[in-house]
Amino acid sequence: MRGSTSGVELDQEFAIHSVVREGKFILIHTFLSWREGREAVGLSE
Repeated sequence: MRGSTSGVELDQEFAIHSVVREGKFILIHTFLSWREGREAVGLSE
């Protein structure tokens, strides 16, 4: 992935946990690593 303005190459993992109810996002949490995201929802490696 590259920055849209600077063109600098980006290398960052992330995780998103979202809850959808009746077709609408009601909760979105973002994490800077997959490990953090898995732990937050009770999953382990």
